[in-house]
Amino acid sequence: MRKLLPLLTFMFGCLLCVSNGYAQPQELVDQFESREHTADGFTIPYRLFIPSPLNPAVQYPLILTLHGSGQRGSDNENQIATNRVATTWVETSAQSANPAFVVSPQAPTNGTWSIGSGDPEVIGVELATTMDLLDSLASEFNIDLDRVYVTGLSMGGIGTFEAVFHDPERFAAAIPMSGGYVPSALSRFGDVPFFVFHGKKDTAVPWVFSTQMVSAFEETGRTAVYTDCGPFQCSEMSVAELDSALATRPNLVFVSHPNDGHVIWEESYDSRGLHAWLFDQHRLVPDAIQFNAPTGYPTWSGTSTIEWTAPNPGDRVEVWFSPDHGQTWNLVDSGIPNTGSYAFDTQAFGDTPFGLLRIMLVGPDGLVYARQRSTPFQIDNGSSGTPIVQLQDFPFRDRVIPPGAPEDFVDGLLVTDTTLTLRFRAGDIDSPSLDVALFYSSDGGATFETIDTFSHETSGDLRSVIVDMTSLPNAPESQIRLDVSDGAATVSSTTPIFSKQTPRNSSSYIEQVVGNGRPVISINFVAPDLLTNHRYRVDFSVTESESTVRGKSTAELKTYAVTDLDLGVQIFSGFPVSLRESPVFDGIRLSIQDAPDGVDTDQTRWITGDTDMPMTIASQSPSFGALLATPNDYRITITEGVADTSKALFGFSARLMRFTVENVTAGEPRDVIFLDRGDGTLGFSDRLYLLEEDDAGELALAWFLTVGTPTVAPEPGDVFEMVTHKPLSDGDSFEFVGAIGVAVEEDGMPDDFRLGHNYPNPFSRSTTIPYHLASTADVELTIFDAIGRRVAVLVDEQQSGGSHTVTWDTTLMPSGAYFSRLKAGGFQQTRTLLLLK
Repeated sequence: MRKLLPLLTFMFGCLLCVSNGYAQPQELVDQFESREHTADGFTIPYRLFIPSPLNPAVQYPLILTLHGSGQRGSDNENQIATNRVATTWVETSAQSANPAFVVSPQAPTNGTWSIGSGDPEVIGVELATTMDLLDSLASEFNIDLDRVYVTGLSMGGIGTFEAVFHDPERFAAAIPMSGGYVPSALSRFGDVPFFVFHGKKDTAVPWVFSTQMVSAFEETGRTAVYTDCGPFQCSEMSVAELDSALATRPNLVFVSHPNDGHVIWEESYDSRGLHAWLFDQHRLVPDAIQFNAPTGYPTWSGTSTIEWTAPNPGDRVEVWFSPDHGQTWNLVDSGIPNTGSYAFDTQAFGDTPFGLLRIMLVGPDGLVYARQRSTPFQIDNGSSGTPIVQLQDFPFRDRVIPPGAPEDFVDGLLVTDTTLTLRFRAGDIDSPSLDVALFYSSDGGATFETIDTFSHETSGDLRSVIVDMTSLPNAPESQIRLDVSDGAATVSSTTPIFSKQTPRNSSSYIEQVVGNGRPVISINFVAPDLLTNHRYRVDFSVTESESTVRGKSTAELKTYAVTDLDLGVQIFSGFPVSLRESPVFDGIRLSIQDAPDGVDTDQTRWITGDTDMPMTIASQSPSFGALLATPNDYRITITEGVADTSKALFGFSARLMRFTVENVTAGEPRDVIFLDRGDGTLGFSDRLYLLEEDDAGELALAWFLTVGTPTVAPEPGDVFEMVTHKPLSDGDSFEFVGAIGVAVEEDGMPDDFRLGHNYPNPFSRSTTIPYHLASTADVELTIFDAIGRRVAVLVDEQQSGGSHTVTWDTTLMPSGAYFSRLKAGGFQQTRTLLLLK
C-alpha cells in the first residue's frame, strides 16, 4: 500500500489556523474525570465520563472522541471544553436515551492522531497509546466491546479514519467530521459503518477528501445516503425522506453542508437521526451469512425460496429487497426465525433484471450483528418489460475541481483523460440481447454524435467500455449518453455535464490580417499524421439583433468560417465562437475564447510619472445610461499649458484642457466632454466623457471617467493609459499554417502576452512550455497540482520581450493533472498539463 503521508501532511498543515468552536457548559465539562494513561513509556492525559448511576449488571457502549489540532496540549480540558465532540454524548437527553462511557484523550502540542504511514503495523504513538487505553478501560469497567464507537473532528476527523484503518475489528461505527482519507486504504476498513460530515466550502480540509472516500465505499457495494449534497449537486432531503432512508439501516451516510466551511460540528452533532443511528450499530461478525439461493443469475417468479446458512438459530432475521441493484432498499419482512430459508413472494414487487436481497442477523438486543447481500437475479412474472440501464458516474466523481485550485478555474468537473472507462449495467427481462449505442455531446446535451454501437447480453454484471477521448472535441460542457434498445423501446442514461480538456499538441502561432479583435485562438493538433502544412484563414461574422441602445447591439451571435487558402476551399462556416472545439479538418480542431467586453483593469494605469490619481471608468453614466463602450485604447497626457478645448455637446459647454486625449487604437486625437472645477487640469471630482461616432456617424458618448483624490498629483508629462478588451468584430480575420510549431510570420516581436501549449502533452518525464512576452516584464511561471498546491516555480525573474521556452523535469512528480500559470506584468493565463508515467 502506498504511503498516505503526503496527502495527510497537506490536510494537517491546513488545520493550524482553524477556529475551534464554542465553549461548552462547565457543568458538562465537570462531569468528566481527569486521568492519564501510560503505555510503552508514553503518557497521554484523558477525560472520562462514567454513566451514573452505574449498573454493574449492564454492559455499556463506549465512545472515543478525537479532538482537532486546536485542542492539543497538556491541560487535559481543552479537548472537551471548546466544542461538542465529547459533551454532546453526555447531555442529559443523550444519556437518558443511550447511557454510555465517553473517553477523550488529549494529544500533545505537536502531536497528531494520524501519521499516514500506510502500514497497518506502523501507528503513531498518540493513537497507539489511545488504543491501549481502550483495552485498559475494558478491563476496568463493564464495557460492551461490540459497541465501541469513534468520532472526531478536523484533525480528529482524519484520526477517526486512521483509527479504523489500524483496528477495524475494534469499532462498531465511526463518525468523522471535516476529515478525510485516501481510497487506496479502503480494504482496511472492512464493513465498519460510517456517518460522514463535511462542509462543501471547507478550505482547510477540502470537501473532496470526504467525497472520494464515500465514493470509494460505494464502489465496494455500499449504498450511500446523501442527506444534502450528492457528488454533483445539492438537494436537501425532507424530514420524511431522511427518516425513511435511515430506516433502511444504512452503513454509509454522508451529510454535506452546502454553505458551510470547516467548522460544522456544533450543528452536526445535533443532526436528525445521528444518535439513534450510532447506538443501533453493533460490531459486525464478518462472513457470518452464506447465501445458498439465489446464486448465479437466476430468474425468479411467483414464490421463490431464499436459502442461507448462518449461526445462532435462535436469533431473528430481516430480509430486504432492492429492485435496482442496491440503489434503493425495501424491507420484505422482519422477525423471521433464523431457520435458513424464507418464502419470498416476488409478485409483491415489480419485474426487474437487477434484483438483490440482503439478509441481516438481529440479536436478542435488537441490534444487527451480521449482514450479507445476494448475487443479482431477475424477477419475471410476465409483465411487459422495457430495458433498464445504469451508467455509473464514479469515473467523474474524483474530477471535482476542489477549493484551492488556481483562480482561473471554477468549481465543476474536469476530465483530461485520453481514454475514459465507463461502466454500465443493462438488462431486460424480455430480451436476452440488447442493442447499445454510445453518444457524445460537446454542447451540453443539445446535440449528440455517435461514438460506438455494440450488442449486450442481459446480466447483473457491470460491463466496461473504453472511450477514446482524443478523437472527440474538447468542450466546457460535454456529456456522454448511453442508449439501450430491445427493438421496441429505448432507454437512456447520461453522465453529468463535464469539461472535457483532453491534452493537445497545440499552437498559438496565428497572424491577424483584418480587424482589432483579440481572441485567444488555439490550434489543436488532434491527428498530426493528417496535417497538410496548408495555410488557413479564419473569418469571423457577428450577427446583430435589431434591438440597439445608443447604436450598440444588445445581442450578438459570433461565428466563424475556416478556408483552406492553398486549395481555395471553404471547409466549414457558421460555427459558434466558444471554447468548444471546432469540427476536425486536416487533423486540426480550433478552440476560440473571445475577449470580454469592458476595460482591462490589469493594463489600465498611469504608465509614466509618480501620480496615483484614481481614474474610475464606466460604460454607463447616471445621466445617460448605457454608453457605446467602444473597444478602443486611449491615452491621456498631462501638459504644461492649455493643449485643447473640450466639445460643446449634449448641453455641456466647451472647457479648456491642460491635457490631451488620444485614441491609441485609431492613432488620432479624440474629442471629449470635460466637466471640471474651472482651471482646466484633471483633479478630484472632475468628469470626462470620451466621444466616438455611432453607427450613424454621429458623435456619441463612449466612456465615462471620474477622477478621484490622489496622494501625489499628476505633473506635466505624466501619461494615463486606458486599455480595453478587444472582442471579435464582424470581418475580423486571422491566418495560420497547419503545422506544429510553424508561424505565418516568424520574425519580429510578439504583439501580446500569451502562454502556449506545452509539448509533448501528455508527457512522461519532461515537457516544454512556450510563452510569449510583448515587452520586458517581471515573469512568474508556476506549476500547480490538481488541488491547488504550488509544486514548481520554473521562472521568477524579469525577462525581455520575445518568445521563450522552459522545460519542466517531472522525474520526481507523480502522475496526474497539473496547471501551468504565467504571470507577466498584469497578464495572467493558465493551461492544463497531463503527466502520465
